[in-house]
Amino acid sequence: MAEPSVDAKLTRHQATNFFNNLYSNTVVFPRYGIRFTTYDRFLTGDPFKTYANPIDPIGGKHFPSLWYSNVWGASAKLGMRINDLMRLDLVVGYRDYQIDWMGDGDQMPIDLNHTYVLQGHNQTSYEARLSGTLFDKKLDWTAGIYRYEDSSHLGGYVILPAFAAILPNFNQNDTISSKSNSAFLHGEFAFTDKLSVTTGARYTDESKVYQFDHSPYLLVSTPLHYGSNHFDWKVSTNYRFTESVMAYASAATGFRSDGAQRRPFTPAQQKEVVPAEELISYEIGLKTDLFDRRLRLNLAAFFDDYDPRVVVSPGTQCKFPSNPEPGPVFRGLTGSRCPAGTEVGNSATPTGSPWFAYASAPGSNRGMELEATATVLQGLNVNATLAWYDFKSGADKTLPNGQPNNVYVDPSFKVQAKWSGSVGTEYRFAVGAGSLTPRLDWFYQGSRSNGIAYLPQLPGSANQVGGYGIVNARVTYTAKDSAWMVALSAENLLDKFYWYQLGAARSNLDNSPADNRTGTPARGREVALTFRRNFN
Repeated sequence: MAEPSVDAKLTRHQATNFFNNLYSNTVVFPRYGIRFTTYDRFLTGDPFKTYANPIDPIGGKHFPSLWYSNVWGASAKLGMRINDLMRLDLVVGYRDYQIDWMGDGDQMPIDLNHTYVLQGHNQTSYEARLSGTLFDKKLDWTAGIYRYEDSSHLGGYVILPAFAAILPNFNQNDTISSKSNSAFLHGEFAFTDKLSVTTGARYTDESKVYQFDHSPYLLVSTPLHYGSNHFDWKVSTNYRFTESVMAYASAATGFRSDGAQRRPFTPAQQKEVVPAEELISYEIGLKTDLFDRRLRLNLAAFFDDYDPRVVVSPGTQCKFPSNPEPGPVFRGLTGSRCPAGTEVGNSATPTGSPWFAYASAPGSNRGMELEATATVLQGLNVNATLAWYDFKSGADKTLPNGQPNNVYVDPSFKVQAKWSGSVGTEYRFAVGAGSLTPRLDWFYQGSRSNGIAYLPQLPGSANQVGGYGIVNARVTYTAKDSAWMVALSAENLLDKFYWYQLGAARSNLDNSPADNRTGTPARGREVALTFRRNFN
């Protein structure tokens, strides 16, 4: 196909869209009256293969295509019984990992966008826990303190499209450290043989340091110091109607600590701390053992209320990049035109700096879960699960100016699969000096949405990652004394193809075909042989 000639000079934004649109069938420049069609030249026909080439011939860099992970850890526990009613436990742990991986952002043989990442992390934790009983063993209590500290490094190199000239290629050299101290108290009091109440409390204090260095693109010389403290609680009650039926209800709080802005475009943006999240969760349930414990049924319903719930809300900084304060976020497309009256808006070039800012978007989720386990015959067990989930946004649908609010979640958007479940069966029978147990499981997960969350999703598969069901199988031989065990297992036995993640097929903003659509296919059939030795 002959390539069209373009006499008019294209802007950076148009040039970027031109190369992004090489994946789609049509590229259009309405301003210049240009329209032409391309082929799917960078599709291999195999979802497990791409034309990605980890070589930068211009910069003289060659990145490894394989991923490497080195992970190790150790832990130790010392327990000491002080008397018949009290014991002390000391626990210490250490973990370290080093990861080396490369991500190809363009998936083409043409080198446009590569991210080479070197991640390092180590952490140490200490815990002292004192537990015991009181009031004629009606109260079981635990009190303790906990200390956690870590150090992380994000290194590597990022190559960006040279033709776009939006940002230069840069090194990653970020360092992050955190320390956390907490104290907790937990107790369970049995009022009667049928009624018991559990309460707990925890106080956490955290401090963190983030040093951002993406030279020569951006170096923030002053480290960001941040952190927060939080008090959480839990209350639950259990009531046993009979030896086989028990009901419970609980309420608890939780939080996700504040974070750092890891993609700033100006030094001032890195000062903006990502606020912490908080939630309160409620759960009620019923646990039963029926028919002489041959049938176990557990039913639970839950409700989680997030406020605040933090999400990325792209916008624009309309103060100059050199300003030590970023000013308010102007929501909308990143790097858009700034309004008059702002520093950038009053300048000769009123396009502001992109800003991957964060905003509070309250929301709630609710769901139900059912678990069943049945002993049909001696040695034959069947189990099944069924779960339903629903999310409701608590953010306003529109901004005060009438524009769509990009942190709102439309009811048609499935944050998680609405339905999921499983069915499994196994049969154990004697073989020689041991037993043989064949097992078969089927797991199902429904579809999830992948369109723009604040807009209604398009019908069909245009804005969804399809649901899937897979079959796993396992045959286990166990020696009579349970000292030896050998198992042959197969994950995804039928070699079903499905997607872990997948970009939208069409935009639910204007129904246009998606550009540069990528996804992560799931693994195919995997077979394993496992040996186990138990020592008394």
